[in-house]
Amino acid sequence: MDNEILIPTLSKIGFSDIYIALCNNFGNFKDGKTPSINVIRESNILYPCMSYSNRDKCFYMEEIINDLIIYLSISFNKGLIECIYSIKNIEEEFATFASRFDSLAVLNNYKFEDLVKCNLPISASDNDFKNILEQVLMLDKEFKAELQNEL
Repeated sequence: MDNEILIPTLSKIGFSDIYIALCNNFGNFKDGKTPSINVIRESNILYPCMSYSNRDKCFYMEEIINDLIIYLSISFNKGLIECIYSIKNIEEEFATFASRFDSLAVLNNYKFEDLVKCNLPISASDNDFKNILEQVLMLDKEFKAELQNEL
């Protein structure tokens, strides 16, 4: 995947602005907490499109759009929520593109680092985790819908 498609797609959905707000709304580093097992189970039921890996402490999902496989990984530890896209062509063995959400936000806003307290959202409670997960999945949905329009 090249930046000729990626950057306009991110820009159209306001990816940087949304991700900056998410990081700033959930940025309490000193109170960061890993979500409880009950919230993880609840999230796995609430979002059946995702799978959960206990070993990796992450949710992941894979979707095919045209000839691209888009893999989203949402990992969490001690409150830090790391979201990574890995995109590859169906016919290729390895990803042609992989990036964390904070790196994607920089593509549309070079001042990203100056605008956030922390470059990853941080959950300080189970409720924070649920809210962050919901917002990440909404952003993912918008990204994939716009990407499909662009391809």
